[in-house]
Amino acid sequence: MVSSVVGDLERISEKVVNIISKKKNFIEKNNFIPVYHDNLVFDFSRQHINASILSKLIQLSEECGLRKKINGLFEGQGGSLHIQLRSQEKNSKKSDDELYLKINNEKKRMLAFATKVRSKKLKGWTGKPITNVIVLGLGGSVLGPKFVIESVDAEFKLTTTTLYFASNPDGFELKNTLLQSNPEKSLIIIQSKSLTTPELYLMFSQVKQWFEAHSCPKFKELNQMAVVTSNIELALKLGFLQDTVFWIPKFVGGRFSVWSSIGLPVAIAIGRNNYNSFLEGAADMDQHFLLEKASTNIPLLAALIAIWNQNFLKFKTQHVATYSSKLDFLIQYIQQLEMESLGKSLKTDGSPCLTETSAIVWGGSGIQGQHAYFQLLHQGTSIVPIDFYGLHPSYRVENRAEKKGHNFLCENLKVQADALAFGDPKNNFPGNRPSSIIWLKELSPSSLGGLMSLLEHKVFTMGILWGINPFDQPGVELGKKMLKK
Repeated sequence: MVSSVVGDLERISEKVVNIISKKKNFIEKNNFIPVYHDNLVFDFSRQHINASILSKLIQLSEECGLRKKINGLFEGQGGSLHIQLRSQEKNSKKSDDELYLKINNEKKRMLAFATKVRSKKLKGWTGKPITNVIVLGLGGSVLGPKFVIESVDAEFKLTTTTLYFASNPDGFELKNTLLQSNPEKSLIIIQSKSLTTPELYLMFSQVKQWFEAHSCPKFKELNQMAVVTSNIELALKLGFLQDTVFWIPKFVGGRFSVWSSIGLPVAIAIGRNNYNSFLEGAADMDQHFLLEKASTNIPLLAALIAIWNQNFLKFKTQHVATYSSKLDFLIQYIQQLEMESLGKSLKTDGSPCLTETSAIVWGGSGIQGQHAYFQLLHQGTSIVPIDFYGLHPSYRVENRAEKKGHNFLCENLKVQADALAFGDPKNNFPGNRPSSIIWLKELSPSSLGGLMSLLEHKVFTMGILWGINPFDQPGVELGKKMLKK
């Protein structure tokens, strides 16, 4: 990070660390009020930060050329096209160009196919309607869609189609899924940007054997399969049907691709209108990131706080705690999004990074963690910043028993955040453990789209400040190359 304020921030951070080492509480001086946007609330009042520090962090982002990079991202020059995949009318300044038309046409094809599956008009080889969808994929090809489908409220699904995900080629996970499914009524969706991932071919072989074992004619096996990939040529060469092969742009990393045809399982689960709401929620957060002033720009604030904790206060890990079982799949999604995007040691110009980049992201269910590893978070020798994710106290719960459970979880989340921040020094709970709370007021497609867009922009901002490319993953590619040898 090249900026005139780095030295100032380093000197301030030394003072903060000194205060913490003397077991004096720095957090109590923080009087920031939560920032609201649509159905999301961002509360960072328990971080080791004050108005002066925040002002210098904002100056740091400005001197790193963030504004120019943001403008480039929205104009399709940022090295990824995920912005252009959602509500392009809002976010693309070239809404009539060839790329936009191709993206829009592919979205229409994908949504038409999803509607065909949902309406039971897609039939298996015996003429029975498809009722099960089994998605094969790894990493970004499935983590985003799986999070959305598991998290969105049931009222937005309204489908009798059952969706399963399988990622492990050891055979056990997929075998259990196949045992629950009728091959005559099952659609297999293979999701892979490159379509060269070896794990997929092992699962693909297992599925083919399953079809054959249930007397599916060999020439009809591929009729019950769909493929989502950027490698259209290879998909067709392997014999997959053109009508069920869906394109995704090559310059969209898997972890940013849920807005493309990789979102096919999401569209099947929630339907055309709700899927469009999902994209609109993301586009709305895009506009917030693009236009909102720095002091209330949630993705920017989240990124600057992470930079402050990682580079200046020297906290090496980041914990994610979810306080709703509906959000538990968020952790894997964030782990890939942050560590695959930011786990780099070289800058975009090829020079080595002289500052620490991605923190080690870990986490789990907060209520489970309280009875497991929260001991370390409260009294361990390492300070671990925490991002709490929960359903806002105003979240609508109609069932009385569920309402009690919801209130209990909300109270636990707030109590844990306060206990970590302020502690109980008389009983050797030092406090000064920083955290942020991200509340969701609803689990609608729109609010989940907004949350995922927020997290993407946070990662993008951190990448710009570190001078690294958040859209490639050379370490992943190296492993694939070595496996082929």
